Amino acid sequence: MFKHISALVLFLCLFLASPSVVASSFFDPAVNYAVGDDPKGIIAADIDGDGDMDVTTCNYESNNVSVLKNNGDGVFENAVNYNCGEASWGISGGDFDGDNDFDLAVTNLMDNTISILLNDGSGIFAEPVSYAVDYAPTSLVGAKLNEDNYWDLAVATGGANTISILLANGDGSFANAVIYPSISAPWTIDAADIDSDGDNDVVVAGIDGPVKIYFNDGSGSLTGGQEFGDYHGGAFSIADIDRDNDLDIVQGFHYVDGQGDIFYNYFNDGNGVISGGSFFEPYYFDDNMFLLLYEHDCDGDNDVIISCEGGVSVMENNGIGGFGTPVPYTAGAGANAMCAADFNGDGITDVAVANEDDNNVSILINQGGLNTANCGDVNNSGEINIFDITYLITFLYLDGPAPVCW
Repeated sequence: MFKHISALVLFLCLFLASPSVVASSFFDPAVNYAVGDDPKGIIAADIDGDGDMDVTTCNYESNNVSVLKNNGDGVFENAVNYNCGEASWGISGGDFDGDNDFDLAVTNLMDNTISILLNDGSGIFAEPVSYAVDYAPTSLVGAKLNEDNYWDLAVATGGANTISILLANGDGSFANAVIYPSISAPWTIDAADIDSDGDNDVVVAGIDGPVKIYFNDGSGSLTGGQEFGDYHGGAFSIADIDRDNDLDIVQGFHYVDGQGDIFYNYFNDGNGVISGGSFFEPYYFDDNMFLLLYEHDCDGDNDVIISCEGGVSVMENNGIGGFGTPVPYTAGAGANAMCAADFNGDGITDVAVANEDDNNVSILINQGGLNTANCGDVNNSGEINIFDITYLITFLYLDGPAPVCW
C-alpha cells in the first residue's frame, strides 16, 4: 500500500513539477591547503585512526609526501612531510604490516623504485623502505591479490611497457616484483573484481595505448585479458555506472592534436567482458587527464568528475550510465589527480584535488542532496516526459527499478 501511495504522489509530481532542471548538488568554494612541490598523486584514508578521512599527496619536485590530517569537520591541519625517493609520482596504501592502520606506498619515477612508509598508528610514518620495480613507475594500487589476506601492490611501469606485482609478506615487507608485459606506456592502474569471481583483477591504461584487463586466478597470478579503448587514454575510473551490480569503466583521453578531449563509458556484462558505450565531451581538458567516478548527488548512482586547468567539472549520471551537462567548479592551477571521501561527516561525498602548479590541495565540500524540486523526472533523464510515466508503471506493476527520488 505504501508503495502505491508514494508512487501516486510521484505521479502527481510528474505533472505539477516545473520542467526546468534544478541543480541537485553543489560544492562550497574550494579551501586550499599547502603541500609539497608539484603534487601528482592524492589519496583519502584514515591516517591517524580517529575515524575521519585524511588526505595525503605525493610530490614530484620535492620528492616527498604531504599528510593533511582532518579535524573531523572537513578542516585540515597543516601538512606534515615525509621523504620518499626521487620524483614521487603515484600514491596508494593499505595495511601492509597487519597492525590495522593505513600505510603508504609511493612510486619514484626516476629511481625505478617504490617506497613503503609504515604507519605507527597515530599517523606518524617511519623512514621509507624501497623496492625495485621495472623502469619508470608511474602509478600503483594497494589491493589484496592472493588468498593470504595481506595488502599487495600492482605498479604501472610506463617506461618498460610492463606492470610489476609485489606480493606482501604480511610484516610490511614485499617479495621481489613479478613482471608482466603490458600495453604501450602504461600510466594508471587500479584493482577491482571485474569478472565477479571474488578476487581483485588488475586494470591498466596507457597514455599511448588502450585499457587492458589482467584477470587474477586468486593466487595473485595474472592472465592478460581484453584490451579496449583508444590512444592517449591514461585516465580511467572503475565503478558501477548502470546499476546492474558489476563494475564498469570510464576512460578519458586526448586526441592527438590536443583538441576535442572526450571520455567513454564501457559496460561490464558481469563476467568481465567489456563493451563500448557512448562518448561524452565535457570540454577541453588542457594537459591534465584525470577523472573519477563517485556518488555526487545522493541519487544512488556514480557520477563523473573531471579535472581541468584551474578546476573540475561534474557530470551527473542519468542512472543508466549516461552523463549530463558538465557543471564547472573552481579549484587551483594545474588541477590534476583527485580523491573522494566524506570529509566533514555529513554522509555526502566530498572531493580533494591536487593542484600541481599551485603546490596545494583544494578541498571541495559537497552540500548535495536529491533534486526534490524536479521529482517528476522519476527516471533521472533530465527531462519530464512520457517516459517517466512508463518508468513509474513498470515500477508499480512489473517490479522495475524504483524512481530516483523514491
